[in-house]
Amino acid sequence: MPSYDDVIEQDDVNLLLTLRDKNTQAQFMVGDIANKYVNKRDIYGVSKSFCYSAVGSFYGKQSRTIRDYSRVAEFYPKHIRNEYPILSFDHYRVAMRTGDWKAVLEYAMTSKDSRPATVDDCISHFNIQSITDPDSLDSAFQPLRKYIVRLPHSIRQIVEAMLEDIEVMIKDSLKP
Repeated sequence: MPSYDDVIEQDDVNLLLTLRDKNTQAQFMVGDIANKYVNKRDIYGVSKSFCYSAVGSFYGKQSRTIRDYSRVAEFYPKHIRNEYPILSFDHYRVAMRTGDWKAVLEYAMTSKDSRPATVDDCISHFNIQSITDPDSLDSAFQPLRKYIVRLPHSIRQIVEAMLEDIEVMIKDSLKP
């Protein structure tokens, strides 16, 4: 079977690697911006969800996507990101779903070719559950979110704040 390098022309490889790096940088930057406003939300009297929606409105993404960028950016401080500069944002996202994110990122950095191990290879090697796994945090909270938006505003803010506190406690217990 041919390798990826045998199939994809070198000019396209170079372009794809450049796009990967720019995309990863942009996703982390958007996550950092979202976190900046999430951390200042009490000043404005808004929820995390509001902050994600506000950032998403300017970036052209759904609030859910911004929340994802925010979580990954918050999980990995800049000094950790700098240790793995050639990995994609998806490598980081997948790695944080494990108990040993560092092992996943280290594995991704090793490859028999001139590039990191693929995200699919990392998922397979570490038997990482899909984000749609019913046991994942996002999947667990998703059914609640569709009901929360129907609540009166004052109650919705309280419930969203409680849900955010639960998410923070769980994330903090997994942080590097």
